[in-house]
Amino acid sequence: MGFESRKNKKILIATGLFPPQIGGPAVYAFNLSLELEKSGCEIKIVTYADNDAKINDGRILTVKKSQNILFRYLKYFWLVLKLSRWADIVYTLDLMSAGLPATLAAKFRNKKIVFRTGGDFLWEKAFQSGWTTQPLSRYYEQKKNWQEKILLSFCRWVLKKMDLVIFSTEFQAEIYRQFYSLPRQKIKLLANAISVNQIAANQKASNGGSLIFAGRLIKLKNLERLIFAFGKIRNNDLKLLIFGDGPEKENLERIIKKINLENRVKLMGRISHEQLINEIENCRFLILPSITEISPNLALECLSLRKAIILTQETGLPDEMLKNLITIDPLSEEDIKEKMEYLLDDNNLLVYQQKLVSSAVQNRGWDRLAEEHLDIFSTILK
Repeated sequence: MGFESRKNKKILIATGLFPPQIGGPAVYAFNLSLELEKSGCEIKIVTYADNDAKINDGRILTVKKSQNILFRYLKYFWLVLKLSRWADIVYTLDLMSAGLPATLAAKFRNKKIVFRTGGDFLWEKAFQSGWTTQPLSRYYEQKKNWQEKILLSFCRWVLKKMDLVIFSTEFQAEIYRQFYSLPRQKIKLLANAISVNQIAANQKASNGGSLIFAGRLIKLKNLERLIFAFGKIRNNDLKLLIFGDGPEKENLERIIKKINLENRVKLMGRISHEQLINEIENCRFLILPSITEISPNLALECLSLRKAIILTQETGLPDEMLKNLITIDPLSEEDIKEKMEYLLDDNNLLVYQQKLVSSAVQNRGWDRLAEEHLDIFSTILK
């Protein structure tokens, strides 16, 4: 079955995250689905959701995250199985929680399945489980325990069933070629969207404002180290606002209380994407100290706003982009502290802000990304 025209294409998106949840995959799924619909596609989405989530959208089917893992995987599989009868193609934004049941269902229906990877399941699992403390760039070189070896083999098996894998960076594609034996003909590179039409009206440095982090509250986001580094800065008026939710919330609350930072470090919870952009526009700078950020959507949005950002040096973003950014060693509390202190100087912040304003950021809208996806899907379905 092929795409003879650009109308009436039926695409099933299987994702682990979707708004109101925050995170790169949620933003990606939401924006891409909108643009694909504008191109004439019919879209349905299967995702996990919190128990209290209220999604009033007939296109979206949800599975409660709080359920037993086996039960929620089975329910996810069943939903994709039903919808894949309708779909021309299944597109998953997750390797395991969404990708495994979606792949099994798609193959049962003899439908093509494409996987777009944003994170790295095995490394993230290893980091959360305490099996490694290394960034992604070094993790696959180290010796694996028996659990990791089993998961690595299982991931290879799932990837083998997929028809194509889309990467946002060559950095991660090379890891999958080397350690997952993924053949080159199954690999496609598509850079993330970055829009320059939201440039802040005031492009001068914000000499006031708080420091901001936004994302899922998980270990690999390195928030414990960030909080300790922030606590060493002697400025009682300065605040660190942490937007997001996740399993590390209670641990972070304990740390904040233990080192007496309740008045300076605030866990703000989840907010809408529009509210987050407004917060970023009004903050002093954004900081993403993650152990690794492969291709962070939030960093790209921050750059489109020409807003100051401190980013982990462990990232797959291209060197031409990184050369204009202030980066940190995520394993060094002292480096994180020093870079934050550097941008607390008004002159340093102004120079950095002007550098970002004058730097060329190539416009790459979601409409273009949707067209590139359609080209890929059309080729696969011939």
